[in-house]
Amino acid sequence: MARNILAYFRSTTQAEKAASALRKEGYDEVQIARVHRYADDGIDHVFNPTSGRITSLAKLTLGADVDAEEDVGPLLAADPAASGWATGGGLVDGPSVLLTVVPPSDEAADHAEAIIRYHGGWV
Repeated sequence: MARNILAYFRSTTQAEKAASALRKEGYDEVQIARVHRYADDGIDHVFNPTSGRITSLAKLTLGADVDAEEDVGPLLAADPAASGWATGGGLVDGPSVLLTVVPPSDEAADHAEAIIRYHGGWV
């Protein structure tokens, strides 16, 4: 049975170029996803923080879906990203784009890894 490949890239553009090259070579099972630091996708609506209806600092600054009763709110609010001075916008620092490939054989996996590395990915 062939091994699956998880490769990381610094940009979506790099990952898309690698995915395109893999598909041209006949790899059908190729997927790209962003790796986020938090489980939630962020704030999906605009709200007024001066209204007094803020459930947590983590929700206000990070867009994290945290209920007031949960114990993780203070930990998330203590994250450097909550201050606005951190980079990454809630994304994982470093390579934050995941490319997944399901090759049909081990030989095909070796070739896929070479394509990924050529396009700047880490396997």
